[in-house]
Amino acid sequence: MSEIKKWLRDYWSVALITLAALIALVSFLWFRLVSIPNGYSNGEWLIHNNLAAKKYTFLYLWHHVAFAPYYIALMIPQYINRYGLFSIRSIGALFGIISTAIFFYIIWRWWGTLIAVLATLMFTTSFWFVQTSRNAGPIILYILAGLIIINLGFVVRDKKNHDTKTLLSALLALVL
Repeated sequence: MSEIKKWLRDYWSVALITLAALIALVSFLWFRLVSIPNGYSNGEWLIHNNLAAKKYTFLYLWHHVAFAPYYIALMIPQYINRYGLFSIRSIGALFGIISTAIFFYIIWRWWGTLIAVLATLMFTTSFWFVQTSRNAGPIILYILAGLIIINLGFVVRDKKNHDTKTLLSALLALVL
């Protein structure tokens, strides 16, 4: 705990900028999440009907293994009976935030902090990323899986903590 306090005392500006960036990202992805785009798309309507009928079970996951993390996350609003458009689209936005963090880490490993911040800003504000992450569909997992596989290449190349990092990244890549 004392190391965290010392780090915050020494690098308070980095912590403040990181917190501000995280708040901006969350605000950007959740801003008018229900009304932009307005109404349900065909895929969202199908997900909504499946949630209402409580069709997302572990047997369903067995038949749709490729998108298992997304469907496991969909089970949360299903079991608390909150399956509106906001809760369906929030799952994609949450996976978008995870994708942004992994993207920042990859670019930071290659080029450093300034380029990583600018590249992440460009990646996050691109229409393709915003549409994909705000859409209620498992397509966001393609972005996340691609980023994890690229990160796996870094981990294999790295010599420190080789076994643990390789195992963790391979597990994430297999899950997605």
